Amino acid sequence: MKQQLYLGLVAIVIVTSGCQWYTSTSTQGTSIEFEGSFNVSEGDFTIEGQIVNYAREGEQHSFEDLRVYLYSENETVLNSTRFDRLETRSPRFSLSASKLPEHIIIYSDGFWQIDEFKVEYYSHTEMESSIPYDPDFATSKDELPVIPDAEINTTTGSP
Repeated sequence: MKQQLYLGLVAIVIVTSGCQWYTSTSTQGTSIEFEGSFNVSEGDFTIEGQIVNYAREGEQHSFEDLRVYLYSENETVLNSTRFDRLETRSPRFSLSASKLPEHIIIYSDGFWQIDEFKVEYYSHTEMESSIPYDPDFATSKDELPVIPDAEINTTTGSP
C-alpha cells in the first residue's frame, strides 16, 4: 500500500512539475528557428533545411527579405541565401561553404519591429560533438554575434 501511494505521489509531482514539452507553437511570442541539419566533411560545410516561423495562434507575422548568412571568423560572408517572404515556413534550402562558418545568422529587418520576438542563430563550438554548432537566441539585433548588412560583398567583406 505504501509503495502504491509513493508511486502515485511521484506521478503527481512529475505531471505538475511545470515541465514544458517542445511544441510547434510558441507560447512566448514569435520565434524564428532553423529546422534541418548541418553536414561537415573534410572542411566543407553544408546546411540543409528550412526556416520556421513559430507564433501564438492568431499572431503570425510575415517577414520580407529573409536571409540566412554563413560568416567566417573575421565576419566575412562565406555564402548566403535569400527568401522574398517568410510566412510559416521557408522553402527548403541548401547552403554550402568551403570552410566551417563561425556563425550562422537568420536575419530580416522586420524581426526587430515585433514585441516578444526571438531568432535562432548558431555559433561554432570547439567541443567534440556530432553538431559543431551551439544554438542560441537573440531578442534584439544587438544580441547577434554579427549584424548583417544586406549590401556586403561575399568575397571581400566590404560594402
